[in-house]
Amino acid sequence: MIRLLFTLVVLVAAGYGGLAFYYGATEPCDMLAEEITNQQGETVGRLMGGFNRMGTNQMSQRECVDELWRAWFDD
Repeated sequence: MIRLLFTLVVLVAAGYGGLAFYYGATEPCDMLAEEITNQQGETVGRLMGGFNRMGTNQMSQRECVDELWRAWFDD
């Protein structure tokens, strides 16, 4: 039982660490801003990156998580 629990903890930590590495952030709203920037393309994303962060900073963390979920799985 402890081995299973340890395995689950390691998998969750590895998944979250992978997301933090990919997005360069640990906050969901920062991850969302980076995801929006990536979806806009390289040139437009670089120009709009600051505006994306301003927009997501006004959202709650739950709203950011919901939007990230939609970006990953609804497209």
